[in-house]
Amino acid sequence: MKKIFRLLIFVMMVFIVGIMVKTLFDIKENKSIKIEPVEVVVESSTLSAWIAYWDIDKAEEEIEVLSSEMDSIINFAVYFDEIYEFYIPSNFQKIETMINSDTTKYLSIVNDVVVSDGKNIMKDKEILKSFFESDSSIEKHVDQIFKLLLKYDYNALEIDYENVYGELSKNFAKFIEILNDRCIENDILLRVVLEPKFPYDDVDLPEGPEYVIMFYNLHFNGSDPGPKADDNFIIELSSKVYRNLGYFNSAFSVGGFDWSNGQCVAVTEEKARNIAKEFNAEIIRDETNLALTFLYQVEGVKHEVWFADGVTLSHWMEIAEQYGSKGHTLWRLSGNEITSLTNILEFYQNKKAE
Repeated sequence: MKKIFRLLIFVMMVFIVGIMVKTLFDIKENKSIKIEPVEVVVESSTLSAWIAYWDIDKAEEEIEVLSSEMDSIINFAVYFDEIYEFYIPSNFQKIETMINSDTTKYLSIVNDVVVSDGKNIMKDKEILKSFFESDSSIEKHVDQIFKLLLKYDYNALEIDYENVYGELSKNFAKFIEILNDRCIENDILLRVVLEPKFPYDDVDLPEGPEYVIMFYNLHFNGSDPGPKADDNFIIELSSKVYRNLGYFNSAFSVGGFDWSNGQCVAVTEEKARNIAKEFNAEIIRDETNLALTFLYQVEGVKHEVWFADGVTLSHWMEIAEQYGSKGHTLWRLSGNEITSLTNILEFYQNKKAE
């Protein structure tokens, strides 16, 4: 009897080890492991969009198209000078005039630094280290932010501090906790933008703010040409975020990239379509993620363009909602085809009609 019992234990151990080994091989070979959608789906999602100060030509027209479903507009963005004081870019106040009084108006702050030669240090970690080095420095930075909100009469704030990894991410969480408490005390709405590579599993972010997750730049400089997002990327990132933060806001990038010689430059949807027309290139919709792509050549140099339109974005939004997204933000207005914006509008209207 003991021999039979021992044999059964041995067989079970072999079975369990076999499953573990197979799982490890699946992960190593990057095989897709099925992730189930969340059980609770938000009945209606919000729509937001950024307007960037350097490109506002068609933003007002695009706001008008989306106005019936638009919940908030983000004025992008305030950044910093060399002595870490706020730097207000051109068109900042002009953007304010474009925002309907019925739409929530967010002021966005980014950790870019403009230096004396006119160049920007993008996503600067050093400035964040300075802000987050102690509780007193965090409090000082929060005071700095609230003075800015008061000066420009904003009751909604967006923090878009990127390149936050390692020990800095834990200090960032402390900053968000203190900032969120102050926002609650003063009836200020707070949203926090997070990158795909943020260490979600290792950092405890406070409850309260709306966390906006960047679902883009899956393909960028240093990678093969491709769309800014795809289905697997959205599912895997959504599942990680929902597991750690609960419901979230998903940010998707309009337009795309034009690739040549291993590098890429950003293109709006409008520009991408104009390039295709100029070079008589056939635009093809990828069957797996519904992004658009085409090829062309300039002086013997091959170009490969990938971009998103309203059909693509609506598809990505639908997937994100199945895995915990309660709203979407478009990066960014200006340079979009009206038909694409209409597709997005219809996506929201159809959701409400269901």
